Amino acid sequence: MADRTAEFRALIASLPKPPAGMKPPPPPRRSSALSPPVPLAAPPPSSSSSSSSSKASQTARFLASFHGDAAVISKAIQETSKKLSHMARLVQRKGLFDDPAEQINQLMYSIKEDIQGLNTLVEATQ
Repeated sequence: MADRTAEFRALIASLPKPPAGMKPPPPPRRSSALSPPVPLAAPPPSSSSSSSSSKASQTARFLASFHGDAAVISKAIQETSKKLSHMARLVQRKGLFDDPAEQINQLMYSIKEDIQGLNTLVEATQ
């Protein structure tokens, strides 16, 4: 897996800064961590006749949507990480009569699905 930290930082630097004292709204509630995200809409092009408060509200909506999607991705990563650590414990377990092969296979399949879902979420957020 490639290190994309530099891309992430460049993306964050390119985002418009929210006005001072403005808090982002809480992320939207979703039924599942891997449910399809609400499509991100790019902020509309600015026109010379629009007021600064209109631009601020557009920026706030864009950032709120982005933060909501980021929260969903973060939660999905955390759940996948829990599954990975559980699978690691099962793999390390040594027992003659306690063979967790079936559980390991189920977890492996579930983790693969989670990673595919995460890739889809990240692509949709970009």
